[in-house]
Parts: sequence; structure tokens; C-alpha cells
Amino acid sequence: MYYNETMKPLIIIGRNADWDAIPKVDAFERWTVSSAYFDHPKETASADKIFQIHRPSAWETDIEDIKAKLVIAWDMPRFEDCERLPVKALLADFGPVFPSSVNWMLAYALYLGYGNIILEGMDMKHDTEYGAQRDGFFYMLGVAWARGVKVLINPTSGVYMAPIIYGVEAGV
Repeated sequence: MYYNETMKPLIIIGRNADWDAIPKVDAFERWTVSSAYFDHPKETASADKIFQIHRPSAWETDIEDIKAKLVIAWDMPRFEDCERLPVKALLADFGPVFPSSVNWMLAYALYLGYGNIILEGMDMKHDTEYGAQRDGFFYMLGVAWARGVKVLINPTSGVYMAPIIYGVEAGV
């Protein structure tokens, strides 16, 4: 499914988000990564979905209160009621371009037909562990824009977008 004008706008919230600056209105659906939940449980309580792509060996305790919101990528006992990420369908649609949870989330949003997406707390700086995830992230942004999806990246997100347009005079 592609662009769906009737769906709520979506905010995808990464681990480095400024939680006080994120809109807390019903007009937006809010998705976040599980590491953000564990770092900021009070702030992330308003999330509609919490994505956990990793197998649970390192984090399976203390999740009973969020199981109804969890989106996971595998089948395991104790997690039968969690929403399953359609991994095979996403791989078939987008290819093997998933170096991060955020990529999976963005692909899933496109798969479901979201037409307006705001990205918060995406830190893709080259000198961090996230630097290796940049290429896949920008690939998914390109796919979103090519499909007509409106994507807004909060300037405080840490995603570097070129401050100038190469080879073009200002004001052209």
C-alpha cells in the first residue's frame, strides 16, 4: 500500500529525541524504539507503538506493561499477542536495507500507507555508532519522497542535511 491521505500523521521517535518538544496531540500517531522506552518510560508512555527488532535475550524483563504496544520481528513464547513486523514483505518491497530499527519503522510506515511522517531524535552523525546506519536511513527517505510521502525531519534530530545546494546560486 502506498500513500494514504486518510491516515493520521505519524511521528517516529528515535532514542535521541527531545521529548518535551514532541507534539502530544491526538492528531498524531507516535512510534518509538524500545531503547527510548527503557531510557524514558514516563515520556514514552504516550507512544502508540514501541518497536523491538532485537531478540529479547537482553531485554525481556519488565515488558509486561508495554506488550500491547510492542511491534516485534520474531515469534517467541510470551510474545504471541504482540504485533508482528512483516519482515518478509518489507524485505520484498524495499530490499536488504535495514541497518537500524528506524529503517524498519520507516519502511513499515510506508508499507501501511502513512502519507505524513515526522522524524524526531534521529542521530545519524558519522562519528557515532549510528554513522553506519546513515546510508540505509537516507535510502528509505528517498523511497518515501519518491512515493509522495511528506517527511519532515526536525532540525534538532541530528540528521545532517546539506545547508547549501551544490552548484546553484542562492535565490535561484
